[in-house]
Parts: sequence; structure tokens; C-alpha cells
Amino acid sequence: MLAPAWDDMALIKDKELFKKFEVIQDMNEEDKAMIIRFLDLNIRDYKTKQAYK
Repeated sequence: MLAPAWDDMALIKDKELFKKFEVIQDMNEEDKAMIIRFLDLNIRDYKTKQAYK
């Protein structure tokens, strides 16, 4: 039996967020790419704001 690929796993404590990611996984690549881009932009902005607090 192989060990789990921990590199591909993440712990998500927020159940609502987890449910949303499950839906996103099933989307077509174009929609998924749009959501990932949106998340990337928001994460970038969040990190920038945190750096200047």
C-alpha cells in the first residue's frame, strides 16, 4: 500500500469553504481558471494590505 500524497492534500477547517472547493474541482477548466485567477488576485491584495499594516 502506498503512502498518501501529502503534497496534494490540504487541511480545510472551514466546512463551507471546503464544500465550495469540492464544486470548483468538478468545473470545466475555463471556469476553474477564472476562479483561480480571482482567488490569486484577492490573496495578493490581502497579503499586500497585511504587509502595510
